[in-house]
Amino acid sequence: METTHKQPNDTIEQEINRWMGFHRALRREDREAFEQLMETYRRNAYAAEAARSPFPFEPMVITILTAQQKIIIQLERELQTLKQQESAWSSAP
Repeated sequence: METTHKQPNDTIEQEINRWMGFHRALRREDREAFEQLMETYRRNAYAAEAARSPFPFEPMVITILTAQQKIIIQLERELQTLKQQESAWSSAP
C-alpha cells in the first residue's frame, strides 16, 4: 500500500487559499501587505514543513513572525547606526 505525502507547497497553498476570503475582504491598500506575508510563508515552505504541525496555521504564523522579527532587528541596527552618526556629528567641532 502506497502512502501519498503532500509536498510542503501543497499544504501551504491550501492554507493560503483558506484565507482568500479574508484577502478579498481587505481594503486594497491592505491586500499588498497580506500578499507579502503569504509570499514569506511560501518562501519558507520547507521550514514550515519541518515544524510537522498538524495545523498549517501555526507554522504560517511562526514563519511570518520570524520574517517580521528579522526586519525589526535590521531596522534597530540601522537606527543605532544613525544615532551613532548623529552623535558623532553633534560632538564635532
